[in-house]
Amino acid sequence: MSSHLTNPYRFPFRTNAVVFDGTSDILSADGLSGIGSSGLGTISCWVRIQEADGATANILTRYTGVTQYLEFQRLATNCIRVYGRSGIGNNILGLRSAAGSVVQNIWYHFLASWDLSDAGKRHVYLNDVTDLNVDYYAGSQVSMDGNDWFVGSPNGSQADAIEMADLYFNIGVYVDFSIESNRRKFIDASGNPVWLGRQGELPTGAQPHFFFTDDAGTWHTNKGSAGGFTLAGVLTTAATSPSD
Repeated sequence: MSSHLTNPYRFPFRTNAVVFDGTSDILSADGLSGIGSSGLGTISCWVRIQEADGATANILTRYTGVTQYLEFQRLATNCIRVYGRSGIGNNILGLRSAAGSVVQNIWYHFLASWDLSDAGKRHVYLNDVTDLNVDYYAGSQVSMDGNDWFVGSPNGSQADAIEMADLYFNIGVYVDFSIESNRRKFIDASGNPVWLGRQGELPTGAQPHFFFTDDAGTWHTNKGSAGGFTLAGVLTTAATSPSD
């Protein structure tokens, strides 16, 4: 078991990072619980992209084989975005960092939140600096039921080479990241990871739907409330950590 979970109060906190090898490592899930369409969401993740610059690298997606309803990814334009579609496939959510902001082999912290009913409630922070670029924003709900979720791949047929730590996604919950104290629940003032709780409960007082953390042996186990994922391949410990 990871020492940061058995002794979370040691200082300084150090998170673990794992490698998705770009060949076989994929997490997938169907039949998750407590997930429905929503116009609100909050995402936090540390990523180090190993795919070459100019290549797409998928972090978290909901893909039915026909439509990608939710995409959290590094795009070919070297930015990170969150992109969502309605149940009939309309583009309704598109928030991203600036083009060229995310390059290969560097750790980044991405933080985003949204409430599609209010254009004043949308945020993107990259390494604790606001970097909001809006492609789509409509007053509707992103289709996010309990099926067809993937980490490390958009469809289960290909993998993307990425290192990750502390992947957090809370559906139906908006956190105002323009308030610095709310950002400090995910990243400290020096730009380092903070402990989110054993089940990711500390930022809001309740488990998010998705929370992946811990060492390589158990990172793939969802510590959030939505249920389990199946791992294809074997995750390994990254040579570096965003805590370094």
